[in-house]
Amino acid sequence: MQQEFSKLENRKGWYEQQDEFKKATFEALDLYVDKVGKLSETKPWLTDEELKDVTDKIDEIRKWFEGQIEKQEGQPKHADPVVKAADVMGKIEKLKKLYTKVSKKKKPKPPKDEKAKDDEKAGEGEEAKEGKDGEKSTEGGAEKEPKKDEAGKDEGAT
Repeated sequence: MQQEFSKLENRKGWYEQQDEFKKATFEALDLYVDKVGKLSETKPWLTDEELKDVTDKIDEIRKWFEGQIEKQEGQPKHADPVVKAADVMGKIEKLKKLYTKVSKKKKPKPPKDEKAKDDEKAGEGEEAKEGKDGEKSTEGGAEKEPKKDEAGKDEGAT
């Protein structure tokens, strides 16, 4: 008897709060759509594909929720609710995790080639360092190129 009463109480609670729940769910989905739009402006390094993943997930949840609502409206009031808050909240939580993952993506560091070019531009007036015997040395103690004579052979080679 207690179980039956509990079921009826759950059904009554759902029907009393379903309009608010629907409204809150759609507002939450719309809020994520707005957030994704802002991300594309504030974080241009995010790819269209990453942003599309989030918007696709939003659309998927919206279509699923609308389908659940249609099924619910076709049910008599004494039937168990088709839409369960736990199911909806689980899907919203997955969306939140995906959005957080995308939004926290840090700006990539510029490639080392660009850094090297920037360094070269900054040091343009400086002459290359030369070691003894006229050999040019590179930064960081990298290999030295042997000095070649006019014939293209290494000096010191016999």
